Amino acid sequence: MAEDFYDIPGDVLKEAEDAASFKLNVPESVRADKHGNRYWFEAGTIKSAQRSRAKDVPVTIFSMQININAEGSGKNINKPLSNYMRINYPAVTEKKEGGQLTMSRMSIHKLNTLFRSLGLEGDRDDGGYSKSMLSEYFPLDTDFNKEVSPLVNRVVYFEVKQPPDGETDKNGRPLSAEITKFVPEIG
Repeated sequence: MAEDFYDIPGDVLKEAEDAASFKLNVPESVRADKHGNRYWFEAGTIKSAQRSRAKDVPVTIFSMQININAEGSGKNINKPLSNYMRINYPAVTEKKEGGQLTMSRMSIHKLNTLFRSLGLEGDRDDGGYSKSMLSEYFPLDTDFNKEVSPLVNRVVYFEVKQPPDGETDKNGRPLSAEITKFVPEIG
């Protein structure tokens, strides 16, 4: 009978630790801001897209997993990159100034750049996105839901922001690379 688990050597632990930081390889020609964040463009294939709800606040989370391909910088081929867009609908409709409204507006902007980059237009009369359209492109993430988003296997182009090495969030967790916006193509 085959053994179902094995030793884990130290070099494998080091590789896993390095991979867990989710740092991308920074190309030579990048734009940097005064805070040390670095920006460049990548391309990738969407591997999953779904939505979920935050546990304690009225926030809908639209998430995607993207595998970076060679059409971008060429430095991060096959690396995964997660993208999260968090929208607090009450904060948006009531225009409650503060972190939740800012987060929601930035997420709505990113969602809008995603759809525009893929040539998708809003289905509402005012140009916005209906609940049914958002549900189609970001099916609910549950154990029982087997819907696949029409975004899966689509190639997207996007700007990456990578914080300076060693920078952490307010809880002490290392900051990772994030997508700032989607674009129709790189160039």
